[in-house]
Amino acid sequence: MASEPESVALQRIEACIQSGRTELDLWGLGLKRLPDRLGDLTTLTSLDVSFNQLGSLPDRLGDLTALTSLDVSGNRLGSLPDRLGDLTALTSLDVSGNRLGSLPDRLG
Repeated sequence: MASEPESVALQRIEACIQSGRTELDLWGLGLKRLPDRLGDLTTLTSLDVSFNQLGSLPDRLGDLTALTSLDVSGNRLGSLPDRLGDLTALTSLDVSGNRLGSLPDRLG
């Protein structure tokens, strides 16, 4: 069974899919992981998952190739998936307030 934060996130993801919106805000929900369904939002241009409790990001985030803005600040990330390098349209990335020692070589 999904936790309350994950249920809220899934509702927002489904609403985004149904409406065709290109921006998704999941900040401050207390998420410990991102729902797999997020990878289906391939037309998303802006994603904010800041100020949650994320310890990692799913590789599937690399499927969101239309993203121009990604905010993962204020989480517990120790590393970023190499697949973030697939986000070639990305112009804004905020990773502040995490535990990152380095960024993937493919990023940039």
